[in-house]
Formats: sequence, C-alpha cells, structure tokens
Amino acid sequence: MGRPPAQLSPDSVSEVLGYLKAAALREPGLFRPAAHTPETRLLVLARELVAKPEELRHLVLGEWVAKHLNSDGRTRMFATLRRRRADAKGKPKAVSMRLAPDDANELQKLAKKLDMPSTLVLRTLLAIAAADKDLRAQVVHLGVAMNIGKP
Repeated sequence: MGRPPAQLSPDSVSEVLGYLKAAALREPGLFRPAAHTPETRLLVLARELVAKPEELRHLVLGEWVAKHLNSDGRTRMFATLRRRRADAKGKPKAVSMRLAPDDANELQKLAKKLDMPSTLVLRTLLAIAAADKDLRAQVVHLGVAMNIGKP
C-alpha cells in the first residue's frame, strides 16, 4: 500500500496550474492516457477552478492531479515545485555570462593548461584582481600594452 497523494496548499494553485500547462506542452507522457489531450483537460480544469470558491480550489486541483497524472508525473511535479521553492529561498542562481568565441576558447585553453575548471580560473583571476590595487593597475596596463579588447 502506497502513501496517500500529497495535498496541495491553497496558495499553490497558480504555481501547480502553471507547471501543468508547461508539462502538457513539453511532456504529455506525464499524463495518464485519455480520450482528450492534456491541454484540453487543463482547459476544462481551469474552467472548473474559476467556478469553485477560492478556498476549495486547491482540493479540486489535488483531485485532478491524482486522477490525470501518472505516478511519475506526480513525483516529477512535486519535486520540481519543491526545488523551485527552495531555489527562491536559497542562494542566488548561477548567472550565465556571454563571451566572444575567441575569449571563451582562450579561457578554456588557460583552464586546461592550469588543470582547473574554467569557473575556478575566473574566480581565481577575480580574487587576484580584487586583492591588490597595484596588481590590478599592472593588469590593466599590460592589457592596454597588448592591445587586448580592441576589435
């Protein structure tokens, strides 16, 4: 006998509905087979939710999830929602940085030469530049002398 399906909180309705809409487009295999597509079933659900009092919407949505998502779909949905909430509370997310292709190749070559991950190389260079004002000035003068940064 498995554990009972997880209950949804009243304030998670919009979050769960948003996840379901995206999952219906991305991964319809998470839904149980039925005569109608997941998108159609979600449209019907949205109409039902609007018709229900706000304090009962999370119960209706929870029943719908138990009925229309397969076990893998429910597991993935709850894991994704937990992860999103944890990410929102925790440390900032990683930020991508755009580099010119030549600069990215040079960074990768340097990382390989130093036998370090490229992120650690960047972090180390930033720490060095932040540590000493004179060293930072020397790096800038060296870059200007080598014509670095000119197109």
